[in-house]
Amino acid sequence: MEYRRWNDILALKTNDGKVIGFHSRNLEVAELSEDLWNTMRWELSRPELEEAFSELETWNQEKAELNQPASQHKIKSITLNVAQICNLQCVYCAAGGDGTYGSPVKKIAVEKTIPQLKFLLDKLAPEETFQITYLGGEPLLYPEGIQILGQFLNEESEKRAIQIKHRIVTNGTLLTEANVALLKALQAHVVVSLDGTPEITNRRRPMKNGGNTAEVIEAGLQRLKTARANLGSLTLAAVFGKDHLDVHGTFEYYAQFQADHYDFNFDHDEKELGIAQSYVEQMSLLAQSLMNQNRLQELEKISFFERLFANIDSQNRVFNYCGAGKSFVMIDAKNNIFPCVWSPNDANEQVGSGTELNLEKLLEFQQPLIEKEGCATCWARHLCGGGCMYVHERGTGSKHIPAQIFCYVSRSLISLGILYYYNLRAKAA
Repeated sequence: MEYRRWNDILALKTNDGKVIGFHSRNLEVAELSEDLWNTMRWELSRPELEEAFSELETWNQEKAELNQPASQHKIKSITLNVAQICNLQCVYCAAGGDGTYGSPVKKIAVEKTIPQLKFLLDKLAPEETFQITYLGGEPLLYPEGIQILGQFLNEESEKRAIQIKHRIVTNGTLLTEANVALLKALQAHVVVSLDGTPEITNRRRPMKNGGNTAEVIEAGLQRLKTARANLGSLTLAAVFGKDHLDVHGTFEYYAQFQADHYDFNFDHDEKELGIAQSYVEQMSLLAQSLMNQNRLQELEKISFFERLFANIDSQNRVFNYCGAGKSFVMIDAKNNIFPCVWSPNDANEQVGSGTELNLEKLLEFQQPLIEKEGCATCWARHLCGGGCMYVHERGTGSKHIPAQIFCYVSRSLISLGILYYYNLRAKAA
């Protein structure tokens, strides 16, 4: 695709000559004329383009009535490190290389965790939703803790007339009959890490005991199939990088498990722009293949595109990539509180412990990320939300200086999404 921009208007020209426009402030998508395309490049003194320029500038200045985000300055979502240990040794593990974040803890102290949860629930109003994500290491190494905490939260939800959403991120190797029964009882939203075909998964996510990772995960996913009616959802999550760029193969491999969503993530530690370009190219080839097979709607199984399309549909501008320190905190296995899921064991990032929150430190996170990251002139700002602070810090040394590769991948996928959004939504309208 070829790109051109005029203030808040982005234009994408496809290989077949079609021009798709995107209003980055109003989140509107429309087909543009060739004259409008030319206006965005040539001198405006050309008489034959003056009418097109007037039309372009009118759209640029248009201010739509948009859905504004609700205040996020209330903790409505937490991630809980149930166990900071793991039975895998993934080659790209960001949790200290072994699931411990540099500080192994076999299981969280539930007797300390329950008062923390109560402290957070006390701040919610009736009918509000509270989401808890059980994480590790591998959280199913301590299912007893999940059961106790889940039962407590469900009892509190009835007392308080609030909604509890249970979510678990697991490597999928411990989906035993007993653990699947636990997930059914919680009506959990389950995220299983599965990088791709058995050869890829066994190579990138080896078991510490030398077992066949993919074989065990596939058996667990078959057990989940029988429980699907009692689960909130099933998501399969893959990480792509220099040693794994088979996006299309992974997409098709996933089909057999009948998941609701696919998380296709790019390795946050990747420093080579060429690898990022290859990943974007593979995502583009997948989208084109799905369109050629009249399966383009399946692109929405990929969570990135699902969220993107939903935000354009609702004209919901994104001001924060995530709710870190605003609507979200994480609690590690020592019951310390951090603003980000990747922060455990970093004393400088800690914002509380037990039922004590450092409100002064939390104030540092209240400004919208698109402002803190200096995204005011980026056309993708209201669909990106400023990007991941953790990834930025890994790439630039500062959480508020955007990482070049992250921005490249985000803008590329957003522009790709806009093009296929037109084919799925705007074109039909």
